[in-house]
Amino acid sequence: MKTRFLIITILFLVILFLHGCDRDEREMQVLTGEVTELALNSAKIKGKVIDVGAGATQYGHCYSTSPGPDIEDAKTELGTPSPGDFTSVVGSLDPDTKYYVRGYISRGRTIVYGSEINFTTPSAALPVVTTSEATEISKDGAVCGGNVTDQGGTPVTGRGIFWSTGPIASVEEALLVSRKDIGSGSGTFSSPVSGLTAGTTYYARAFATNGGGMSLGNEITFRTLEPPAPVTTAATEITTLSAKLNGQVNTFGFVTLVYFEYGLTQTYGSTIDAVESPVSASGSVSVSATPAGLAPNTSYHYRVVASNTQGEVYGNDISFTTVAES
Repeated sequence: MKTRFLIITILFLVILFLHGCDRDEREMQVLTGEVTELALNSAKIKGKVIDVGAGATQYGHCYSTSPGPDIEDAKTELGTPSPGDFTSVVGSLDPDTKYYVRGYISRGRTIVYGSEINFTTPSAALPVVTTSEATEISKDGAVCGGNVTDQGGTPVTGRGIFWSTGPIASVEEALLVSRKDIGSGSGTFSSPVSGLTAGTTYYARAFATNGGGMSLGNEITFRTLEPPAPVTTAATEITTLSAKLNGQVNTFGFVTLVYFEYGLTQTYGSTIDAVESPVSASGSVSVSATPAGLAPNTSYHYRVVASNTQGEVYGNDISFTTVAES
């Protein structure tokens, strides 16, 4: 009888012990949650500890490229858990790869897993961008831009234009020249660039950047406009009371007003329009004017002046002396 009672007591204690261990496992509960941020090589996963059981000591997420990840695979370890939300940051991921994830909570060798979820990291494909032709070109600026026709594997976070007085062969070279950022996303974009040098050829390439890196558009060139270029030349047909003032002007195709300044000193004081003014032909054009009422046997200074939308430019100073009265 005593032996039977002893056996029953031992069996009861064993069942009670096993039931207690099973209850510990059931009491530890964790939800795997969802991916909240996803990048080429990393992800943030938000989970939730429901119950720490009889004293859980570790928790986090385990992940793998194969289904059913466990703590023998890659994992985060967030320390002693407490009930509530938590976030794991997993890194060193491969682009364009599917990963399987489970939340876990553990106490010693007892481990409880949450349900399995999966995610795929974005592709590392670069964006596709083209460079637009420059417009509104002036002597010191232009409007430049491009078009992002495909954002690639991740959204375009930056786009703009590079420019230089020499070719831009690569991204590495582009990062060393002038740059202007013009927003983000897909579609067309443009913006004025300023501070350019007149009469200079520039090279430009649009760019777009996403999580995979930077890509460049095709290279274009444009030449800034030039202000008129006047050159004063020697006076002719000099008499006692008059002289023909001469010059050369290159207008670079712009309608240009041309006149001469003249006087007894280099402060001049008098003006006269060139006979040919306004001038608009490209290339060098001869211009002249013949002021009357000069004094005999007198030294005069003069210079040619050209003015258009690109600026007003003064030619060099030249002097002459009228003929003395006989």
